[in-house]
Amino acid sequence: MKITKLFAGILFLFCATQTNAQISVGLKSGYTRAWQDYGDVVVPEDAVVHIHGFHVTAATYLKINKYIEVGVEPGFIRRGAACVPGWNQLIDPNPVFPGDSKFILDYVELPIMAKFNLPLFNNKFEIFGKAGYGVSMIAKGVRENETTGDRTEIDLGITSILDRWDHGIYSTLGFAYNFKSSQIYIASDFYMGLTNVERFNHSRNRSLGFNLGYTHTFNQL
Repeated sequence: MKITKLFAGILFLFCATQTNAQISVGLKSGYTRAWQDYGDVVVPEDAVVHIHGFHVTAATYLKINKYIEVGVEPGFIRRGAACVPGWNQLIDPNPVFPGDSKFILDYVELPIMAKFNLPLFNNKFEIFGKAGYGVSMIAKGVRENETTGDRTEIDLGITSILDRWDHGIYSTLGFAYNFKSSQIYIASDFYMGLTNVERFNHSRNRSLGFNLGYTHTFNQL
């Protein structure tokens, strides 16, 4: 309920802005390197714990002033982890690794972001940073045995080993080239999940993304 009220407040903010407000819309896509934080658990030496993925994200921002914008970035992203340990911390705190398993988790997400801009060279270029918080939901999950290559779709129902919902902190650092009413940019994103992916084990999403994006600004609503 609190999350619903938060997003409703953001939508109200967009609707309540003055008619001369600047709104920007855009799209970005790129590569994602994803893994999970297992807390104090030590994985086997030389283990590969990350997977390679991708993301596609739309963005809508409201310009507050020359330096600050607020917005939402709904999107699709592939997260997950390799070398997944098998254990239950409620029963036995010592993990076991029955074989190289890989989680491939496709999420839909909706972060709320604040963007901070630093114009350079008469606004021709721009360095920017973003910070925010958002929720995400697994649309599809697959467990892959890296030894045999077998892939099994994961049940996402109430008895699933996975928590379908996640929430966490987003951050971005980027560099943009500005045209008259649009810009292209490159950026790097980091996500820090705050929920355990496996219900009874410390297993929190982490991902690092590299992307290319385009934004167009409309001077009036």
